[in-house]
Amino acid sequence: MPAGGRIYARSTTSHGDGSTVATFSGRTIKTSAIGANSFINIGWIEKDIQITPSAGFEICLDVGLGRCAKIGEGA
Repeated sequence: MPAGGRIYARSTTSHGDGSTVATFSGRTIKTSAIGANSFINIGWIEKDIQITPSAGFEICLDVGLGRCAKIGEGA
């Protein structure tokens, strides 16, 4: 992250219960069963933190006014 910000993950496909969304700072974010195009609020991430999304998820930055901008994608 070049600067701190509120981060969301967006699923690009359906995922089952306990799927890993992303990892950062030694933490693993998991989710319950979700459908495609669902958003998960990861929270505020500070500057210089590397977040790694899992396959089937995109990382989005809250840019205000209810909009999010894609900043990364899982491989």
